[in-house]
Formats: sequence, structure tokens, C-alpha cells
Amino acid sequence: MGHRHSSLRSFALGVFVTLISLLALRSREALAQGSCVTLENQLKGLEAGQARLQKDLQRAAGEDKQSLVQQIKELESEIRQKQAELIKDKCKGVVTWNVAGRNREALVFPPTTDLEMKHPLIFAWHGHGGNMNNAAQSMHFQTLWPAAIVVYPQGLKTETERDPNGNAYGWQKENGQDDNRDLKFFDAMLATLQKKYSIDDTRIYTTGFSNGTGFSYLLWAERGQTLAAIGAVAGVLADSEQERLMKPGALIAIFGMGDGTASEEVKEKTIRRAREVNGTASGQPCPAPNEAPSDTKCVIYPSPTNTPVRKVIHPGGHVYPPWAPDEIVKFFKNHRWQ
Repeated sequence: MGHRHSSLRSFALGVFVTLISLLALRSREALAQGSCVTLENQLKGLEAGQARLQKDLQRAAGEDKQSLVQQIKELESEIRQKQAELIKDKCKGVVTWNVAGRNREALVFPPTTDLEMKHPLIFAWHGHGGNMNNAAQSMHFQTLWPAAIVVYPQGLKTETERDPNGNAYGWQKENGQDDNRDLKFFDAMLATLQKKYSIDDTRIYTTGFSNGTGFSYLLWAERGQTLAAIGAVAGVLADSEQERLMKPGALIAIFGMGDGTASEEVKEKTIRRAREVNGTASGQPCPAPNEAPSDTKCVIYPSPTNTPVRKVIHPGGHVYPPWAPDEIVKFFKNHRWQ
């Protein structure tokens, strides 16, 4: 009899502990949801303030204009900080897929403005050794183009010349590599997002850093009929994809003078092939990006089909310049699928 009572007490204690755990979990979830709502509202307030200042800036002059520029920069800094908090608290959607038996995921930022319109779609690929969260913070396209849907996919462990054991996360560089795992991932993401959101199919873009740029070039070669423009930072087109690149597409390519991960010959080979495909004319000087070092050089090769090649050379090395996202967004906004 005592053994039975002991078992009942143990059972009751187990039920009680389970109920307490569930209540604690729900409490944490409610707190997290409340925190996310607060952060979202704070971010919306900052973005609304930024929009008002930008309107005022269009009418301002002299010292007033300088003051407004400074205020806008300070607001941009606050917006980035709040966006980083949103990412940290997982307030934005981590969407998952199963592609060819592999679990894949991406950080998806829905549009926050112009909700009734068809939206641009940006895929932004991290470099080898990076991840989707770090990419979202450094690239922050969601803060620069709030009307766009911005997707930061997560790579898989990938073997490279510098990482022969495949310890770090990255992307395939050539067609057929690893059963085209990342091309299939792109296809699956695009199909899902087209069902979930109202997407402007003439404004689908790809951009990345380093190995992520290499994958963006692969997408241009293998999925060029889908893309409006490519934003390439510190990466090149694989030799095996040179002849497979056939569909014209607007390109902005950003390189560092001190970037030794690819030779100048390989970099120029990439630009040369892009120019051939796009049918560009001779290069012309263009303004260097805002906030870029003074010795940054810019050359644009115009195209009769509005698929120019813009080459930006900065004095740094194998880095993702802080001014690159803004320059890429400005370029994307000027180009649709041809």
C-alpha cells in the first residue's frame, strides 16, 4: 500500500513539474513576443522619423541641410542597432526547407512599407565561414530598402581550396558540384516565396560576399532568366561557368586592390565576360560611392539594353565595405529584368 502511495506521489509530482515547465515556457514565449512587438514598434518609429527627415532634406539648404544629414545618419545607426536586436531575438522569420533530403534554412525579412504593391526580392549570400545572421547585420538590405523582401540563406559545410576539410559554411561554385545542392535550394526558396508574397518577377536580385558572390555568379549563369541584376563583392565567376553565362544582366562588381584571394587577371576575366554578355561599350569614369575612401575608382560600361557593368575598386583587401550595401541597393533600384 505504501509503495502504491509513493508511486502516486511521484506521478503527481511529475505532472506538477511538467505543468510548471509548460507555464514557464509559455511565459518566456509571451515575453519574447512582447519584446519583438516593442522592437518592431520602435523600429517603425525610427523609420518614420527617417522618412520625414529625408523629405525635409529635399527642401533644405545650407546649415539646415548639413544638420539634417547628420540627424539622418544618427537615425540610420539607431535603425541598424534595433535591426540587430530583432535578429538576435529571432523576431524575423527563420524559414526552413527540406531540399533533396537536407534541412536548409534562411532568415527572411518581409517588406515593411508599400504593402499593397508587388515587392522586389533580394537574395544575399554570406561568404565562406559566415552565416545568415552575420550577413543580415553587415549587409542590412532590409533597412536600406524596406519595401523589398530580403532573404539571407544559410550555407552548408563546404570544401574549398582554403578549407579542404569543409569545416566552414559556404556555397557551391560550379554547376554539378555536390548534386547542385545550392541551386536546388535557391529554386525551392523562390517557389515558396512566390506563393507567400506578392513578388515583382522583374525585380529579383542576387548579391553576396566572397564565396557568396561566386554563388551569385553561378546563379547568373544557371538561373539568369530569373535575375534582374547582380551585386558582387570580392568574388569572381568560376572558369567552368564562363561559357555558360549567356543571359545579359546588370552587374555591379566591387573589388579591393589588396584582395589577394583572386588574381587581377581572374578578376578582369570575370568583368570581360560580363561585358561580352551584356554587349557593353567602352568604360567611362563614374562617381565613387558615398563614404568610400577618396582613392576609390569607379568605371561604368554602358549597355544599350540597360544591362551595364559597373566596376568599383577600393583600396582595401578582402573585405565587405560598409558603404557597399547602399551602393548595391541604389544600383538594383535602377534595373529590372530585361
